[in-house]
Amino acid sequence: MFQQFKNIFPNTTLNLRSSSQSEGSSEPEWKARGLERLETLKSEFQQWNDILLQRNSTILPHLSPSLIPSPTSSQPTQPTQPPLTDLEATTQLLQKVQKNWETVRTNHRDSIEKSNEANKRLQHLTAQCDAHVRISQAMEQTSQEAALVQSQLDQLASIATRLTQTLQSLETQIDLAEKDSEKAALEQWKTQQETLLAAERAAKQQELDRKEAVLKEKFEKHSQQQKQERVALYDATFQAELEAYRQRRETHVSSLYSVNTTQSDQMTTTLETLKLDQEDTGDLHDFLGEDAASREVKITPADEPEKKVTKDSKKRVLNKKKPKKPKRIVESESSSEGERIEILGDEDYEE
Repeated sequence: MFQQFKNIFPNTTLNLRSSSQSEGSSEPEWKARGLERLETLKSEFQQWNDILLQRNSTILPHLSPSLIPSPTSSQPTQPTQPPLTDLEATTQLLQKVQKNWETVRTNHRDSIEKSNEANKRLQHLTAQCDAHVRISQAMEQTSQEAALVQSQLDQLASIATRLTQTLQSLETQIDLAEKDSEKAALEQWKTQQETLLAAERAAKQQELDRKEAVLKEKFEKHSQQQKQERVALYDATFQAELEAYRQRRETHVSSLYSVNTTQSDQMTTTLETLKLDQEDTGDLHDFLGEDAASREVKITPADEPEKKVTKDSKKRVLNKKKPKKPKRIVESESSSEGERIEILGDEDYEE
């Protein structure tokens, strides 16, 4: 029978002890449950044997007497092989046993889990009870320790007051030290900035002095150049107007002299044909406005012999109608010194 059981489950090893240890069961529990399982298996096998006996009793009467071995036979009896129907019934029985075993195992695992959960809750409840006990004991002792706690609280309050005062004084000292440090840093920064400002001011002053010197030099050169240009311009203007004035006066004198000589001596001369001696050039200056009372003029026509013109005859010619010598003052707008240049007027004299 056990051989048939092994043939049905060749790879199955039922180690009840290892399975119970893996599930967390203790030794006594394992033994008790093992005995219960053995009893169950025993009852199952007993039922199985009864079934087999009943089947044998139903099968053996139909067999021939020759096939039934006599109990007094001298030959050893050979075990008969059970029929296939018995094997199928045995297989079903074993499957039922295995199913019941799995059910028992599952129920056992659930029971273990529930027992573990109950143990945990009991432990938690025990811990809470212990905590309640300790709290109740502490509350009983609180009334006894209230005076001590009150004195300790008073000491803590006094210590806190002294600590607060110390912190306030320390904060005041820190503020003063911080102010002194900030003042020192500010003074140092001001000194540095003043030094940098003085250096920058000196550098800029040097640059301004250099630029001022350059500009002064350029201004002096420009002023000198402008002055020279103005002097040259005034000189050129004066020379041009003087030359024009001389030409007009020479033409006028020539016309006056020709009229006078035509009336007296029927002699016509012009200033263009006059030739003055070097020592008698004062008459021309007297004619231009200078006093030449004692000078004489020698007139030498180009196509006639030289004739002397006495001072009295010249005075008679000039005194007929001596024009006034107007003067024109031209003031330069560009002159910074207020220079004034007197230029003779170019108005014609009346005859």
